[in-house]
Amino acid sequence: MVALENSWGNKQESLISTQQATISTWITLLIVIQSIVIVLPLWLTWHFPNQNGLLYMLAIHVLKDFNNPIYNFAQFHNKFFLVVPNLTFHSLVYFLSFFFPLTIAYKVMVTINMVLVPVALFYFIKAIKPENLLYGFVGYVYSYSYFLLKGYDTFIISFIFFLFYFLNFYRWLHSGRIKSLLMMLLFCTLIYLSHIYTFLMAFFVSLIFLFIKEFSAQKIKKVLYVFLPGFLLFARYLYFVYNQPVESFGGNPYKFFKLHWIISDFFQMDMYSYSMVFVFLFWAGYGYIFFPFIKDLFQKLKQFLTLSTPLKVKIKQFAREHPFHLLWVLLCVFYFLSPREILGWGKFNIRVLPFMLFFSLVAAPALKSVRLQKLFLLTVFVASIIASVVLHQEIRKINTELNEYLSGIPYIENGKRLLPIHLEDYKVGKIRPLNWAYNFYTLEKGGTTWRCAIFGFPGRVPVHYNQPIRMNEKGRIGALHPKKPEDIDEEYILDQYDYMLIWGNNEKVIAALEKLASEQLFINGKLRIYKLKSKPRG
Repeated sequence: MVALENSWGNKQESLISTQQATISTWITLLIVIQSIVIVLPLWLTWHFPNQNGLLYMLAIHVLKDFNNPIYNFAQFHNKFFLVVPNLTFHSLVYFLSFFFPLTIAYKVMVTINMVLVPVALFYFIKAIKPENLLYGFVGYVYSYSYFLLKGYDTFIISFIFFLFYFLNFYRWLHSGRIKSLLMMLLFCTLIYLSHIYTFLMAFFVSLIFLFIKEFSAQKIKKVLYVFLPGFLLFARYLYFVYNQPVESFGGNPYKFFKLHWIISDFFQMDMYSYSMVFVFLFWAGYGYIFFPFIKDLFQKLKQFLTLSTPLKVKIKQFAREHPFHLLWVLLCVFYFLSPREILGWGKFNIRVLPFMLFFSLVAAPALKSVRLQKLFLLTVFVASIIASVVLHQEIRKINTELNEYLSGIPYIENGKRLLPIHLEDYKVGKIRPLNWAYNFYTLEKGGTTWRCAIFGFPGRVPVHYNQPIRMNEKGRIGALHPKKPEDIDEEYILDQYDYMLIWGNNEKVIAALEKLASEQLFINGKLRIYKLKSKPRG
């Protein structure tokens, strides 16, 4: 934090250069307060109901208690040694789980993720454009992004590593120091071990920036050496994945969305999670930066287009003088042309938006007016507090539903197979917080649901099901959603499961499912727990 304080000043009149000692003190205090405020909602309830985080918690639990006879995980899963691109975050959770309950260990790592986003952003901006350092406060509102509440923890930590990677990449371009090159290698490898999308994005951004700013065959060769370990691990990963049973994969290999959806997502998807309130709060702060940036971009483009030099020379000159502006434009084009899903992994083009956001922070003109700087800081501070309050209220409501959903856990035997059937699609904003909630039963009781997506898609975690998943006609790994009695595959259910969980209300479907049960064990609101009729299994 001392390094941050030393960078506030510049030659122009600014908030930082005015009353330096006093300002530095209360800005540091503001950083501490905002860091506490943004993580409070995680800790005011026991469960943090982001959608997909539970899947990885379960993977950690299976690995840690694989041979524990209470849970019977070894009957349904295989472990394997493979350096998969999701290891960093979950390895840290695995380590912390030896000191804390797994739920607490996971929340500690989510807390670290949330705080490190703005901290990494501060250092990222400080290294490239110190006069824009105040823009780092946008990171406190951005901490409540769609990725957090969707449970994309590995992507968040990979992006934090990317910011530190690019910081060292930028320093290396200007100094050529071997220390910066070694730090590039370290963070590049950590990026691969965290998320493959960010690894590939870091590679392409590095090459594009080299071509834009300073083309040099020698420097490109060194960047390739930095990425070589990751690409070797990636090649091994692809070999493993593509030798898995076809039944493990679902959906189209490539999926594109309509243009008006992509435009809508550009302005809201990155922040629209539990509530549209987050979108307005984010743009309340980011608007100070984005709109002047767009205006500045068009002015610079207009200025260069009016030059009498040839177009090729204009482009080269613009790239040399304004590399981050051009990089932002290229990423924008990439966002609109990229598919939404690749090889079954979703939200591909959406993950370009954080890169565009943070590069715009260093490309945008600085806030020169002291009054405007104070107004900006007040706006993002108030926005982060309101966002925290809204998030806490939403989490409390979701936990009420979740507690009802989990009330049947005591009625399930240890190590058994549980069939989850959802007759209600509980949705909060863009998040389905109960989508994978049946995995809490496996966390407590062991066994399996045959429904954990990351175990059915080998390569995301170093554990998977020990047999190809026998799916129903829908070919989906997720919870079953029968809409009418004819959708129920009785033979499949009795062959695969010992217990049945039903969530929601549909009298005809429930009546048909009850015929498969030997006993109703528990009922609470929308939750029903049944023991299924026994069937010999070969």
